[in-house]
Amino acid sequence: MAQAQPMEDDRDSQAGGATESLTPEALVRTYATAVLGVCLAHMRNIHDSEDITQDVFIKAFTKLDTLRDRSRVRGWLLQTHRPVL
Repeated sequence: MAQAQPMEDDRDSQAGGATESLTPEALVRTYATAVLGVCLAHMRNIHDSEDITQDVFIKAFTKLDTLRDRSRVRGWLLQTHRPVL
C-alpha cells in the first residue's frame, strides 16, 4: 500500500507548475490559501480577508510582468502586493 506524501511535497510540485506557467488560474489555485492566511492574521475577519485576497490577486495579475524571478512567486505575492492592513 502506498503512503500519502506530505502536503509540503504537493505544495512544492504545485508551486513549480505555477512558476512555469504563470497564469492567473495557476497563481490563485496555488497561492490563494497563503495570501488568505496572511490577510486573516492581520484582519481577523474572514469576509474582509477574502476581499483583500481578491484585491491582491487582481493587482498581481496587472503587474505580472514586474516579477523578476519566477521561483519567488509566493514571496512576490505576499510582499509586493500586500495591501495596507
